[in-house]
Amino acid sequence: MSLPAKVYVKSKSDDSMELRIIITEGRKRQIRNMISAVGSSVKNLRRVQFGTIKLDDLPVGRWRPLLDEEVRALYRSVELKQNKKI
Repeated sequence: MSLPAKVYVKSKSDDSMELRIIITEGRKRQIRNMISAVGSSVKNLRRVQFGTIKLDDLPVGRWRPLLDEEVRALYRSVELKQNKKI
């Protein structure tokens, strides 16, 4: 079990559908398992954002340094999660 996902249909045809899925808590193969649970399969899966970090046009297999604000946002998100556990 995980937190609920938001699912939006971006486009569809007779034999396929393009979805935008927003999850706030990722589990191993979660999206593939969700799609399988409704009797379908994933043909292509692409991550476009991690937290507040947007990948934009970053090519597959490439990396870029994080901006100072992105690093601060990651630290803030970890601090918020730790404070909720107390």
